[in-house]
Amino acid sequence: MQKFNLKNKKGVSPIIATLLLIVIAVAAAVVTYSFVMGFIGGAGPAQAGQASFVVDASSNTGNVSTAYIRNTGTKSVSLASVYVSGALWNATTSGSTSPAAGGGTLWNASSVTTFTINSTAFTSGANIIKLVFSDNTPFEFNIVK
Repeated sequence: MQKFNLKNKKGVSPIIATLLLIVIAVAAAVVTYSFVMGFIGGAGPAQAGQASFVVDASSNTGNVSTAYIRNTGTKSVSLASVYVSGALWNATTSGSTSPAAGGGTLWNASSVTTFTINSTAFTSGANIIKLVFSDNTPFEFNIVK
């Protein structure tokens, strides 16, 4: 029977062994961190919510266009500005809107707001109305004249 002489064999150098141990420790820490964050990742301060809008109905009567707009989101916002076909709507020169842009009227979450706009300055055909709210949420819809 042959005898093995292990006294002449060298093992892994101490530097390589240290580096391997560091790599294993870092990998274990990363795995543990990702596992723990999976459990508590949703914890934290409550989110403020988001505004989202849909048009329930609309009508045109004479020079006034009306849209019934529902805030389907979870955040109440106010109207900051109105654009018609890409141009900023100026209540002084173009006609008024209700609620007025920048007027501070709150569009409450889960409620319907009646939006009216004087449509005398509209072009014939479709006019794209873009409402921008206080939290920079945009909402677009069409009014046909």
